[in-house]
Amino acid sequence: MKCGECPFYEKDECPIRNGIDHDECGEPYDWPKNVWAGVTVEDKHAFSRVIALSLVKAPVRFISFEPLLEDVAGKINLKVMGVNWVIVGGETGPGARPMDPDWARGIRDQAAAAGVPFFFKKMGGNRPTPPDLAIREFPTF
Repeated sequence: MKCGECPFYEKDECPIRNGIDHDECGEPYDWPKNVWAGVTVEDKHAFSRVIALSLVKAPVRFISFEPLLEDVAGKINLKVMGVNWVIVGGETGPGARPMDPDWARGIRDQAAAAGVPFFFKKMGGNRPTPPDLAIREFPTF
């Protein structure tokens, strides 16, 4: 695979502040086809990142719901957002806060209804992944 064919992922927790759709001079950024733009959403307080992502003209836009700290499925609409991929996972490391598998299922169901690939990383902590969440889909272009 040549370098221009390898995907690069730009995931930013502050896309508005960092201007992920503009260059250092404030001009609109011409996204290469192999650079994907994404944001992290862990709870309802991070929804402004999704709005900023919807303005980005990258060829692939994704949301990483990790660590997923609360149920957000009822507050988003993947079909309307124009997202190409969702990633979901729990928190890891010492003191990891638990993730309810139903929160991930809500996002999975929305992704399926919208035709958006769904990638589940892990529950977090030492909890096993429920069989119905053992899904690792990737966008194809």
